Amino acid sequence: MENNEKFKGHFTTGEFARLCNVKKQTLFHYDEIGLLVPALKADNGYRYYSYQQFDLFSVIELLKDLDMPLKEIKQFIYNKTPEQLISLFEEKKKETHEKISHLKQMERIIDTKLEITKQGIATNFNDITVEFEEEEQFFISPLIENTSEKEFLSAVSAFIEILYTRKLDIGYPIGAILTQQQIDDEAFENYSYLYTKISEPDIAIAMHTKQAGKYITAYHIGEERFKKKSYDAIRKFANDRKLEVVGDAYEEYVFEEAAVSNIEQYVTQIKMRVE
Repeated sequence: MENNEKFKGHFTTGEFARLCNVKKQTLFHYDEIGLLVPALKADNGYRYYSYQQFDLFSVIELLKDLDMPLKEIKQFIYNKTPEQLISLFEEKKKETHEKISHLKQMERIIDTKLEITKQGIATNFNDITVEFEEEEQFFISPLIENTSEKEFLSAVSAFIEILYTRKLDIGYPIGAILTQQQIDDEAFENYSYLYTKISEPDIAIAMHTKQAGKYITAYHIGEERFKKKSYDAIRKFANDRKLEVVGDAYEEYVFEEAAVSNIEQYVTQIKMRVE
């Protein structure tokens, strides 16, 4: 019979699995691929683990959680040195920091979209209002007035690419600016610029200042090509209150493809400065 004394101070597979909070099958698999071999094996095939192996298991699970393949973890385990451990963990720390930063940005985008959607649900889109608004800074595209369809799509792609590569996107819709002349010409789809709100001004990109002042806010429901009716309503609202429209129009979606099922349900917010 095998001497049981040498197994004292060691965990059985079940005990070690409970300690590591995993199923025994995980330990069996790690043994089979040579990733975490039991400290001792009895003649009857029973596996025994030392308490020191818990630290090794913890490192394996940490690296696995950081998306490191088991094959690479095994290579590291069998060739490890203190210097290699430092190098690997510094690399993983950098990757983790980048993931945390990305997740924080995703959380902010979600919060923004939740806020916009909830405000939209609580808004009567038939109302036209006028209120004072503080100055705002927007990230703005190059001039896109009178561009071809291909040029317009290229400008949108370039605009979005800068948002993503510089991590500027915080969930606000991409808006568009219409000049008074474009509105007078009823060129409601011939925008001058694209814009969006970002976390903070960036001197490395083009920024646009939306002036402080009184702004009319109205809403257009449906396709953009039918916006004339909405702009006529804004003009009438301003004339009835002896207000003069002195600024360009800022348009941005409240509800679009992500929130509603068809284009007839799209809701566009329109803001115009008045005196």
